[in-house]
Amino acid sequence: MALQAGERLGAYEIVSLLGHGAMGEVYRARDIRLGRDVAVKVLPAAFANDPDRLVRIEREARLISHVNHPNICTLFDIVEGEHSPVLILELIEGETLQQRLFRGPMPLREALRCAAGIAAALEAAHCKGIIHRDLKPSNIKITAGSTIKVLDFGVAKLARDSGTDVGPPDLTLTLGGTKEGVLVGTVAYVSPEQAMGDKVDGRSDIWAFGCLLYEMLTAKRAFPGVAVADTLGAVMRGEPEWNALPDNTPPALRTMLRRCLEKDRGRRLADIADARLDIEDLLARPLETVPNAAADTTTRAATSRRGHLIVALAFVAGAVVATLMANLAFNRPPAVSVTSAETPPPSSPPPAVTPRSPAAAPAPPVPASISLPTGVRWPPAVEDGVPNSILAISPDGRRVVFSARTEEGTALWIRSLAIDDARQLPGTEGGISPFWSPDSASIGFFADRKLKRLDVDTAATPATLYDVRTQRGGTWGPDNTIVFSPFSGALRRISAKGGPATPLEQPDDDAAHVRGHFLAGTRQILYRVTSRNGRNNSYYVTSLGSADRTLIGTFDSGNVTYSRGHLLFMQDNTLMAQPFDPNRLTITGPPRPLANGVLLSPGSRPVFGVFSASQSGRIVYLSQKGGYNDPLTVLSNWADSPTSR
Repeated sequence: MALQAGERLGAYEIVSLLGHGAMGEVYRARDIRLGRDVAVKVLPAAFANDPDRLVRIEREARLISHVNHPNICTLFDIVEGEHSPVLILELIEGETLQQRLFRGPMPLREALRCAAGIAAALEAAHCKGIIHRDLKPSNIKITAGSTIKVLDFGVAKLARDSGTDVGPPDLTLTLGGTKEGVLVGTVAYVSPEQAMGDKVDGRSDIWAFGCLLYEMLTAKRAFPGVAVADTLGAVMRGEPEWNALPDNTPPALRTMLRRCLEKDRGRRLADIADARLDIEDLLARPLETVPNAAADTTTRAATSRRGHLIVALAFVAGAVVATLMANLAFNRPPAVSVTSAETPPPSSPPPAVTPRSPAAAPAPPVPASISLPTGVRWPPAVEDGVPNSILAISPDGRRVVFSARTEEGTALWIRSLAIDDARQLPGTEGGISPFWSPDSASIGFFADRKLKRLDVDTAATPATLYDVRTQRGGTWGPDNTIVFSPFSGALRRISAKGGPATPLEQPDDDAAHVRGHFLAGTRQILYRVTSRNGRNNSYYVTSLGSADRTLIGTFDSGNVTYSRGHLLFMQDNTLMAQPFDPNRLTITGPPRPLANGVLLSPGSRPVFGVFSASQSGRIVYLSQKGGYNDPLTVLSNWADSPTSR
């Protein structure tokens, strides 16, 4: 049952949609009687007449009402909606654990404080005989005051020996289609016994707790996989990458993690209270002084002066060799990749910058390709005869946003490159040419002849920034500045919060400035100046704070971008990389091929490749062989290897 702003449910007035998922839609509402904001949870419209879903939401209400704990979301009321019961819940402001982990791993103390709150919530639930069964990052909320709240008991199970009266003793017996032997829960966090369809107890929640704690410390899944079968295989047979834990992870914490993730539940930690007590003991210690638990303690203690001398000599020798190699590379004459062009000296030298990557941590390993969800396909990367980008990888290399087509039409979707969690972004119908904010938290895109912005993990609907008749790409840089191309004339700049759009530089009378692209970590923008007939495509760099521009070269490629010290461009169907110095704004070496057979937008001139690059050493692209039915190909660590695909 979709609710509209201003609609009333008893004493509760709907304000806005907060989010939606498989088990319900959540709205912000105002309690008129008590003058407070609350969260209203209803079933999605498609499930409003599904008796099994009705049983789940009623059961969730009964379960939550029996657990009063500061780390569990509070149930205030349950009212009858038009087609189903509606839960009135505590409104919890803040971000989910999933949103927090998109920024990278947590420092040790932060991870332990979060884990302590989760463990305390589970302990309170287990004391009432309630097993959560779907513990995952998106079901954990972190408030502005760093309080942890566990959400969503929609698939919880009641232990058979519990004295709590909340209905039938086993949820799996009340739901047609979710019976014994059928997997319940989110696949990356299910225990081996859940994966086998066996009966579960509190130790299944302890397994999921271990998965969460591992992910908080590493920003990696304990048991990664692309498809469900891959993940289940890792759960049943694999082991977490224990070496990925931070060096300062205390030995006691490593031991506790291993006990939480024992596949044999007879050897697994038996009570979540033991984990809570262990974590509280660790938090009472000065963790910053904990030595590297992964190192050999005896070897460290016995390190001799001779060993130090050998290390020092090796370091000096390596530095000398590196210096000689750098000098040789520096003195090599530069080469422009496609059509050479003289670069006139700028009227004033560009400001020196230090490129930096926005990624907070190395991106996790991903498979070579990922497939679209069933019933979803790629749209053609062309609109009204003009090419448009249909995908964009986040600067940290962890997620990709893409334009996709279903029977309902075209919209923007998002998914992680590490797990299969693709979902359609609300309010992005007709969206094209997406681009990311530097912190990988928001996207800009174009739809309905408008430039829009969406905070992908927190906003329910996009914000409209500016009306555009047509567009040729956008880019998001420092100071929350978006630069976009209105197709003709000069590039324009606008605040990501909205406001007036002003010309970035002086337009050319007979040319258009298009496809702006910020050089990562700088205020400088690479863009294309194309003549009216499309035959002259020169690339320049300008700055947010300067009217000057520097000619870089002329390329027969419609979407030249920058990543990790290289210009990336198409040469026919081959994706090329050419070393580029963003401080001196000069090409510093010959190009090399990265990937052959990259898909091109049909009929585009200059050639326009369907690819996107992050600053973490990861590229995604579509191949010409499979076309718009092909999985997305992922190329990792390309800048660190001289080999090509």
